[in-house]
Amino acid sequence: MKVIVTHDVDYITVWEHKDLSVPKFILRTLIESSYAKTIGTREIIHRIKEFFKNRWHNLPEIVQFDKDNGISSTFFFGMNKGLGLCYDLKTAQKWINYVVSNGFDVGLHLINFDSLPQIMEEKKLFQKFTGLKEFGVRIHYLRKASKTLEYLSEAGFLFDSSEYILKDPFKVGNMWEFPITLMDTYLFNDHKFWQVIKFEEAKKLTKDILRESIKKKIKYFVLLFHDNRFSDSYKDAMDWYKWVVEFLKNEKFEFVSFKNAIEDLKNE
Repeated sequence: MKVIVTHDVDYITVWEHKDLSVPKFILRTLIESSYAKTIGTREIIHRIKEFFKNRWHNLPEIVQFDKDNGISSTFFFGMNKGLGLCYDLKTAQKWINYVVSNGFDVGLHLINFDSLPQIMEEKKLFQKFTGLKEFGVRIHYLRKASKTLEYLSEAGFLFDSSEYILKDPFKVGNMWEFPITLMDTYLFNDHKFWQVIKFEEAKKLTKDILRESIKKKIKYFVLLFHDNRFSDSYKDAMDWYKWVVEFLKNEKFEFVSFKNAIEDLKNE
């Protein structure tokens, strides 16, 4: 089994948000500290510091970590706004250039999912800002309508990675679909608004998912970790990401990119 690591870039600064992201952030922190008791004083202090530094991303830190560990990860950036994704195109281009200059692939974090013309509009913007002809896509919040995958294929994306299911890659028209196997927020939040489990339980659940993937002979294990959680503000999530990378390396799993995987799939 080979591992593909991905990062969704959902946030960059605090003050870009004119939506409900800030109130939700405050409410989530209160719930996690007082009700769920999944974070402590240390995390709260770091969250306050990041808030006043106007910084809700950790791109340099995670880029360096992935480089140090030989991980050819893919970063997904948005070209449109919606559901908490609010950064502007100039900001996106700055960080896209940073990621690419460090040797990583980038893809489109798509907002529209049920209109081919709107999907094409976001794709053309991404092409303009990156100069790329071929790239993949992931839909923000993994939203999907009945014809979403068909539209993505018609739009000419190299691949999509928006399905969340334990399944091998499959073709949709001329496009490869790489289902996500494991996502940090689903793991720690269990589909809730706040963190409900701690580091040790996350490790156990991850091993269970890995065992199930091996049992089902899954060829590509797609891991999604959000860059903003690579921080002491989300210590369990950051420690988990560091642990899972080390664990996979020790177990001799190979880290590959989507492009590597597609070339291999073509030759099968």
